[in-house]
Amino acid sequence: MGLLDWISLSRGGIGAVNADADAAVRNGCAETLAQEMQKSWRFTARRQALEMYILACIQELPAEQREQLEQTSGKDWQDALRSEYGLDADFDEMIRANWHARLVASRNPQADPAPFANSMMCLHLDQRVEQKVESLPARSREAIAESYRRKQRSEVRLRARGVPIKSELPVYESSHETTLRSMSEVRKRATVLFYVAAAYDKMLTNGAEMLETLTGMGLAQDIAPSEQRLLMLGNPTEEERLEMMWLFEAAHTLLWALGEISIGEPTKRCSDNKVFQAILHIAPWRFRLSKVKLRPVGQILDELDYTYRYHWAVVEAYLNGLPVPNDALPWVLKMRHHALNWIVGYGGPEWDSVSTDT
Repeated sequence: MGLLDWISLSRGGIGAVNADADAAVRNGCAETLAQEMQKSWRFTARRQALEMYILACIQELPAEQREQLEQTSGKDWQDALRSEYGLDADFDEMIRANWHARLVASRNPQADPAPFANSMMCLHLDQRVEQKVESLPARSREAIAESYRRKQRSEVRLRARGVPIKSELPVYESSHETTLRSMSEVRKRATVLFYVAAAYDKMLTNGAEMLETLTGMGLAQDIAPSEQRLLMLGNPTEEERLEMMWLFEAAHTLLWALGEISIGEPTKRCSDNKVFQAILHIAPWRFRLSKVKLRPVGQILDELDYTYRYHWAVVEAYLNGLPVPNDALPWVLKMRHHALNWIVGYGGPEWDSVSTDT
């Protein structure tokens, strides 16, 4: 935390942080980003099933979707939904009557049934789906307070740099609830990212050479499909080369998590040479288990929370045609966000499944 951050906190910031954290504990209002995502997935899956139920009622469900449903949920999938949501013959008849009225009103027998199904969901079933979405595990008072204080510290840092904040953004899990990737996983991922990124410079190397290097290091199985695609390109476009180059930022972030390199504000690119030197230090032939370890989980979560909120501000500025706050580099933030989310397991188990939603 810099001098401006400490000044901001000393002028009443600490009291505000603690007061807000205490309020979050009392009200239980600090739902985490992962919990929000889980609820969204559950709601979406249930909603999609009921939309297909409506389409089946009006005989507009495509045969291939019906067949898939019968294979995954059984031939009685409609009966199961009726039982779960309290639907009956009167409800089915109401759906059919409304669809018929829609066709008559539009004077188009080929009308798209999807908007109709969505409107019926909004009018009659969304509330029932909300009630069926399972409640998520309760968080402890200590976990809520830690997450909320971290959020507040990030906001203090952002304000000091003139970066807009959105207080309604959710929090991440606390250190009590987070399991980091292993040091070995992070070391391998950082190494793969560096060598894929290095393939961007056509004057020095190419994807085939980097693939051969990684294979020789025993890391072929650790290359993500998206990276494999880049390495297999015979003549990458300029856009594809940039896609490779920005992977240096993700490697840099993982090396920071390993304590091998410092990390500053996202206002300039990392030094490729410093990343290379750090990669050499954790290379298998120099690797010493006792000397390389991950930073404390709280420190990693601090950087992740700050990056997440910073990334939101940059995306928001882009969507509204506004200048990027604090001259931040969007791709630096995106790759940091991706790497840090991967370390804490947010968004999926594989590198390519990790999201950087804001």
